[in-house]
Amino acid sequence: MEVTGITFKKTINFINRLYFTVGYPPCQERNPPTFFKYLARNIWFIIAYAWIFSVAWAQFLFVGVRPLEANIWEYIVQEVTVGYCFIGLTKMMMLAKRRNALASLLQNYRAIWPSKVQSEAEKDVLESYMQYNTFFALWFSILSVIMGYFWNLVPLAEMAFVWITKGMEIRQLPFNIWLPFDIFGTAYPYVYGYLLYSAHVVVVYHIAFDSLFCISVSHLCMHYRLLQEDIKVAARVTENGEFVSEESEIYLRNCIEKQQSLAKFRDDLANIFTDVIFVNFFVSSINICSVGFLMATNPIYHAIKFFMLFICYLIELFLFCWFGQELIDNSMKVADSAFECKWYSSSQKFKKMITYIIHRSQNPQVLNALKFWEISLKTFTKILSASWSYFALLNTALGELPYMKHEGGI
Repeated sequence: MEVTGITFKKTINFINRLYFTVGYPPCQERNPPTFFKYLARNIWFIIAYAWIFSVAWAQFLFVGVRPLEANIWEYIVQEVTVGYCFIGLTKMMMLAKRRNALASLLQNYRAIWPSKVQSEAEKDVLESYMQYNTFFALWFSILSVIMGYFWNLVPLAEMAFVWITKGMEIRQLPFNIWLPFDIFGTAYPYVYGYLLYSAHVVVVYHIAFDSLFCISVSHLCMHYRLLQEDIKVAARVTENGEFVSEESEIYLRNCIEKQQSLAKFRDDLANIFTDVIFVNFFVSSINICSVGFLMATNPIYHAIKFFMLFICYLIELFLFCWFGQELIDNSMKVADSAFECKWYSSSQKFKKMITYIIHRSQNPQVLNALKFWEISLKTFTKILSASWSYFALLNTALGELPYMKHEGGI
């Protein structure tokens, strides 16, 4: 039975297109063997990285060069924007460093992608589960990039509104930076364009990395679901109800080998993604607290903008934890499938292999963020709880101070 609804290529094409806009080569492509070829292939990626690094440094300097003039709200706003850029830079660096490992993982996924399946149940796993996850990740990416542009184009709408209603010309930027010249002078249009593309780069590296993680875990979960269907029919029985030992044992042995190979793919996933996700969890827990505080202490217009950013942070963390939970659940459900097959009429050897599968499945395949946080829905609630504690402390210490009216961007 052929699978026609989705292909392996479709699951990562949109991620490659996103990365193309910021200079990162296709995910399944390895690094060139020589330095000069590597430099030529990655020149735009290097420029984009330097671009974002310079913007993050300029954001830091905005309060760094004027510590006595800046107030606590400016410090908090800059912490949010610098933290977001820092996570983006970390994701860019780790993907560049582990490009060969990522390419190997995706090539392994491609090699075991089933172009044909044995049953309607297996076809449904491929054409429903993978189609849904790919569609979801695609639209999450598109809407996130649109949101990023919306956020950074708001100052233009504000300037136009003031000019139309009051006849006043004001100049604003998407976010605060310090440069060694007058950024609101003749260089203003170029500075705005510089910041706009930098925002595009950092948003794309955030979103494409998140989508790549979600799709990679989806592939692994899909193969665990296929393994469940395979194990359910592992016990071969004749029309007379007699157990076919040799055929069943060979089939089940192949299932065990597949289970072992999927565990190795889990290790490869962990080596590529989990330490970056640790950084994401740690910085985001602080940023959620900061954005929540700014949302609570600013007037309604600015509070709405901070609320949008707050939701974006929550969705990003939730997606990591949701797909981590999917891997845990699907790897454990293999034990249920093993128990459901007709092992009770099988040979002693077959029963021992079934016991091995059940025993192995009782230890779920968990992705851990540097062994500090399990990537699961339980961790999502822990991060929210920690962020709420930070928020309560910050609000107690600073909540009674009068708010500052921000000018432009965030």
